[in-house]
Amino acid sequence: MIEIDDSRLAAPAFPVLRDFDLHRRALAESLRLFSLRSMSRSRYHKSATLAQYRDWRQIATVSCNLCRGKRHYLPADLIELLGDMETEHLERRMRCEACDRNDYLHVRFWSPIAGDDYPITIRRLERVETIRRPVWRDERRG
Repeated sequence: MIEIDDSRLAAPAFPVLRDFDLHRRALAESLRLFSLRSMSRSRYHKSATLAQYRDWRQIATVSCNLCRGKRHYLPADLIELLGDMETEHLERRMRCEACDRNDYLHVRFWSPIAGDDYPITIRRLERVETIRRPVWRDERRG
């Protein structure tokens, strides 16, 4: 029979979780922290701006996943209309012209190549019209 010297077996330097409930709570907490960390956008990561896509001569394709409409724009026209912004904010600033919704929009940038043999229609900005609406206030007399 082999004898084991128990004096050499010291307690581990880190706490050992022996209870299953503690393991489950620790795992749930680490998953919660991981999911919060992965959902937040890094402050160092910036998406490309519309001016960069204009310089790269790319075309913006805005597709609506509700009415399945697809339109193509030049980034220079979007800069004139919305200002130079990061493209991750672009979907919330635009609206679908067919269904007037913005929560189903998806924006994709791509470069047209000479091998593309299908014609595309690019929507160009002609002018920006300002809608004048009267604002009324109620006054009490007498």
